Amino acid sequence: MSPDSARPAPFPENSLENLQICKQCDLVVELEPVDKGHLSVCPRCMGVMARFHVHPFETSLAFALTALVPLIAVLGTPFLTLSVGGLRESSTVLGTAVALIQKGFPSIGILVLMMTLVLPMLRLFAFIYVLAPLAWGSVSPYAWLVFRTAETATPWAMLDVFLIGVLVAVIKLLDLASVEAGVGLFGFVALMLLMVAASATLDRETVWSRIRRDAV
Repeated sequence: MSPDSARPAPFPENSLENLQICKQCDLVVELEPVDKGHLSVCPRCMGVMARFHVHPFETSLAFALTALVPLIAVLGTPFLTLSVGGLRESSTVLGTAVALIQKGFPSIGILVLMMTLVLPMLRLFAFIYVLAPLAWGSVSPYAWLVFRTAETATPWAMLDVFLIGVLVAVIKLLDLASVEAGVGLFGFVALMLLMVAASATLDRETVWSRIRRDAV
């Protein structure tokens, strides 16, 4: 992407619609329209103010829709299979959270459930709810609220943290039992990567500019 410098906003003549505060130095800047594939930078600190993607939300929507496939695998197929002493037991991600609750660890079980299933699914379906109508030139009802909720939930959707914890536990169990990766584990990895891709390719400035009228 090629950088294009924004310019400090001369108050109060300019419309508030194009004003944005630099996240690096707090300078109020008027964002000028630039070509797709470029970005706007702060004239004071040269920090990135906005990125204008060639496909502002279509690519992200494609990743989100694709993520529905591994999500089904995560919900319906075994995550890991443990074999010890002739006994085999398989578990899903949902089954792991339920087992923790049943074993007397309700707080941990609820955290696992929220951060590995509920919040990631919330973000995924929120992306689809907001972006799919935008791709067709319309805006979903309360799109601003749904999108804001999804963005707020982003730091708490910890698919990567859960996966690292599982890998550490598997390494420790290898000396005691045989551990087999199930379809759910591969689906989980695919879901995590697709969600990262959907978030990384999303042009949030363009999305907010499209759904801003719905918030008024």
